[in-house]
Amino acid sequence: MQDLARELRPRIDSGRSCWVLLDGPMGAGKSTAARHLIEALGGSVAPEGSPTFAIAHEYPLQGRTRCSLVHLDLYRIEDMDELEAAGVPAMFWEREGDCILVEWVSRFPTLEQALLSEVGAILWRVELSPGASAELRDIAVSSSLGLNLGP
Repeated sequence: MQDLARELRPRIDSGRSCWVLLDGPMGAGKSTAARHLIEALGGSVAPEGSPTFAIAHEYPLQGRTRCSLVHLDLYRIEDMDELEAAGVPAMFWEREGDCILVEWVSRFPTLEQALLSEVGAILWRVELSPGASAELRDIAVSSSLGLNLGP
């Protein structure tokens, strides 16, 4: 996951709005990937606990082109009404220059389709799945720029 974060960091830190969608089954490593991406981009994550315990965390990024990274975990949100009430969709379109890192966006196909059709931000999709052993993950990365990494 650290290698993934190192590979994505220069591509994500471009100054343009950027959305990173982390997807995969429970236990695939989404939270671990999020932690490494946050740290690679200059955010500071507490060493204890999950960065996804709450629905959203904002991390100021020191010395970076963008000013902050917002990490969303949509796993605990039940439906689109709850998603709207939490203000999640507005976060994507009202935050210029920020990076938004999202876990479990595939639970909300209409939001995901809206993100995929948006042209104002660079979108990265990171698909994670368990690998051949407990320590390994299969990773495929694609972007709205046509760049692909993996599997």
